[in-house]
Amino acid sequence: MKSILGLIAIPVCLWAQPAASPRIVAVRAGHLFEPKSGTLLANQVVLIAGDRITDAGPAVSVTIPQGALVIDLSRATVLPGLIDQHLHVMERAQRTPSGQRNPSLSTKELPKTQTALDAYMNWTLQAAFEAQKDLNAGFTTVVDMGALGGS
Repeated sequence: MKSILGLIAIPVCLWAQPAASPRIVAVRAGHLFEPKSGTLLANQVVLIAGDRITDAGPAVSVTIPQGALVIDLSRATVLPGLIDQHLHVMERAQRTPSGQRNPSLSTKELPKTQTALDAYMNWTLQAAFEAQKDLNAGFTTVVDMGALGGS
C-alpha cells in the first residue's frame, strides 16, 4: 500500500505547483492594420502573453517588458487573423485528379477495410492541404461547411 500512495503523491504534488507565467512576446509592427477604422497605423507594438494579446498601440506608449521575445516586423504590415466563414476543405477530395467522383465516405462508422481507410487518409490529407492554403493566405479561423455525401 505504501508504494501505491507514493505513486499517487507524485502527480498530486506536480499538479499543485503554480503555473508558470506565460512568455511575453512583443511584435514591433512597421504598420498595423486596424480593422475597426480601416486604417493603417505606423510604428506600433503588440504585446502577447501566452495566447492572448495584452496590449497594442504606438511604440512610444507601449512598454516592452524586460526579457520579452521581440519580433521585429518594423519593415512589414501586420494584420489580425482573417476568418473564412464558408469553406469546403474536403470538397476537392470528392473527385480524383482526372475528375471522376470518389465514392462517398460514411461519417457514422469507422472504416472496415484497408481500401476504406486509405480513402479516409487521402481525404484527410487533402483537407489538411486545403486548410494550409487558407492559413498561408492569412486566414487563422475557418468554418468548414462540409462536403461528405453529396452527389
